[in-house]
Amino acid sequence: MKNIFKLLFTASILLFAYGCTTDGEHLASFDHSGQVEYGAVLRTIDDMPSNSLINTSFDDSAFIITVEEQDIEDGGLLQEMRISVVYDDYSPDNGITEASGLVQSVPASEFYTDTEFGFPRYDINVSWGSMKDALGFVADEYSPGDIVRIELELELTDGRVFGPESASSIISSGFFSSPFAYNSLLACSPMSGEYSITMWDGYGDGWQSDGIEICLDGDCSYFTIPAGNYNEGSIFVPEGTGEMTVSWPGDEWPNEVVVLIVAPNGQQFVFRGAEQMALYTNGLFPDDAIFELSSVMTPGLLPVAVCAN
Repeated sequence: MKNIFKLLFTASILLFAYGCTTDGEHLASFDHSGQVEYGAVLRTIDDMPSNSLINTSFDDSAFIITVEEQDIEDGGLLQEMRISVVYDDYSPDNGITEASGLVQSVPASEFYTDTEFGFPRYDINVSWGSMKDALGFVADEYSPGDIVRIELELELTDGRVFGPESASSIISSGFFSSPFAYNSLLACSPMSGEYSITMWDGYGDGWQSDGIEICLDGDCSYFTIPAGNYNEGSIFVPEGTGEMTVSWPGDEWPNEVVVLIVAPNGQQFVFRGAEQMALYTNGLFPDDAIFELSSVMTPGLLPVAVCAN
């Protein structure tokens, strides 16, 4: 079985080579003599945590994932893995924060090999406290709704280094998912009270999805337009709720989708499904004052965060 797995890995790397330039930086490339140069990947085990949530109210809130190192020597080329964090500021109203830093260097000796195929694995656990230390944050440099990006670098025994720039669509999804980078959304314990959700559809036939998902400590509710061009709803967040997430699964016609979420303190969050929107005769969009506040949303967690006092 391990030999079959190794053949699949080799075939994946060769396929990657044909889809890339031959600058020597990728996982596999051909030199002028026709020889193949093999690199390595850090494969994501189980589900990839797309836009994982970090609760800034707790220093022990953490990004957690398991990765498996694979190279042509079944892990024999592994020297070390470096874990870094990069801060992406999505709240410029309080100033732009630019920061990045190394969280941890993990030598090959700290990987474990009692795995299904004997390849070395490591369980990554990066807490919010360690992220702040790496970024040099000491006060209010961050805001809920911003993104922290976990980036991995893999150094081999021959000195070659592979990271996010080494990945392509061939190795960033599916069984050999190896993006070398993961996003985490900063959140907090939410403000209690009623949140209103107002929805518009630009065509007038409703949304072609389950709509907006709002989860309170894992208990989820859904808000959509089953038919027509407009709908509204609300959800009450009890005092003491630890975690609130708002997400959108996407839509068959995202350029017709607009949503407004208003927090108990009146703060507005407006999203549209595409850069270029389409409004038809039977459709409806919010007035210009609201629409101009909208930002483009992509499937996944939405940056909706109003912290409890």
